[in-house]
Amino acid sequence: MYPTLFTLPGGIHVASYGTCLAIGFVLGTGLARRRARRIGADPGVVLDLGLLAIVFGVIGARLLYVIHYWGEFADRPNPLLAIVDISSGGIEFLGGFVFATLVILIYLRVPKRDPSRPGARRRPSIRLYLDIIAPSLMLGLAFTRIGCFLNGCCFGGICAAPGTHEPGAAWAVRFPFGSSVFVRQWEERSSTVPAELVVASERRLAPALLDRAALSSGDPTVLGRGVPAARRLPSRARAAGPMPNSELRALAAGERSVPVHPTQLYASAAALALSVYLAWLFRRRSRDGVVVVSLFILYPIVRFVLEIIRADNPHDTFGLTISQFISVAMFTTGIAALAILYKTVPPLGADSATAPTTAPATSNGDRPRKARTRAKRRR
Repeated sequence: MYPTLFTLPGGIHVASYGTCLAIGFVLGTGLARRRARRIGADPGVVLDLGLLAIVFGVIGARLLYVIHYWGEFADRPNPLLAIVDISSGGIEFLGGFVFATLVILIYLRVPKRDPSRPGARRRPSIRLYLDIIAPSLMLGLAFTRIGCFLNGCCFGGICAAPGTHEPGAAWAVRFPFGSSVFVRQWEERSSTVPAELVVASERRLAPALLDRAALSSGDPTVLGRGVPAARRLPSRARAAGPMPNSELRALAAGERSVPVHPTQLYASAAALALSVYLAWLFRRRSRDGVVVVSLFILYPIVRFVLEIIRADNPHDTFGLTISQFISVAMFTTGIAALAILYKTVPPLGADSATAPTTAPATSNGDRPRKARTRAKRRR
C-alpha cells in the first residue's frame, strides 16, 4: 500500500490516488479529443466536458459519501471542514458519475460558437458528444482504481484458504497494519494484533489500533490517539523500560491483514475492457447515443458483481449496497433508453441520404454521416 507515491523537496507529498486520477484524465481527454477531430466534432467542447466531468465528478462522489455516511460527519467538532477535507478519502464513484452526467447534459443544452460560421452559435449534439467521451470515462476509471489499490481503499472480501490465513488464490493481497482493510478486519475480529498495538480511544473507553500516521512520524512522546509513550507496555527487548516508537514501528511492520480479493484491480481491468469495447463500438455505431447507452447498461452489471466481492460497503439500501441500488437504476434507465433510441432515432446516414446537398453541416453528426455514406458507396 502506497498512499503517498513520492515526496517532493520541501515535504510535499504526492498522493497515489490523485496522481492516477490525473493520468486517467489526461489520457482519457486526449483520446476523446482525437476521436472528436476524426469525425469533425469540436475538440474544444470535449475538453470542456472533461473538465466538467472531473470537477463535478469529485464533488458528486463526495456528496453521495457524505449523505450515505452522515453519522461520521455529524459528530465532528467542525462538520463542514470534515466534509470538504477529502485528503483521507471518502468518495462514491457512482455519485460522481450521476452528478457529472447531469452537469454535462445542462452544458450541452447551451448553444456554443460555431467554428464553421463566424458569429453564429449552435447547440452541440448531446448524443454525439456523450458517445465521444464514454470510452474515455472508463479509461479514466481504470487508472483511478489503480489509485484505489495503492491507497488501500475499496477493498475486497477475505480470500484465504479454509481455516487458515494463507492466500486462497495466487493474486490475493495482504494489506499492512493501519490500512482500511486491516482496521476493518480487526474491528470485526477476523484478525488479531499484539497488545502493544492497541490503545484506548480518545472518545470512548474502547480499544483502538495505534494510528499508522503517528507511528510513521517518529515522534518520541506521542504514539497516536494522544497516548504518551510513557503509558505504553514495557519493551520486549528491555522489560525495565517502555517500548520505544522504533520498536513499535518494527512490530507493526510485521503485521498484515488476512488475504483479500484485490477488487480494485478487478475493477481496473473491467473498466479497461469496457473502454476498449466502447471505443470499438463508437467506430461501428449505427446511431449516435448507442455508445453511452451501452455504458449505462454494461457498467452497472460489472459494478453490481464487484459489490458482491467487495467488503467495504454496507448492505443498507433495500438489502443492497448503495452502489448496487444505483447500478440497478442505471441499468433500467439504459435498457429503456436503448429501446427509445432504436425506435425514434434513424440510423446514421438515413436522414442525410435524402437531405439537400446545400444544407449546412451541423453538430449532430450530419457531416460525419455523409462522409461515411460516400465512403461506403465508393467501396
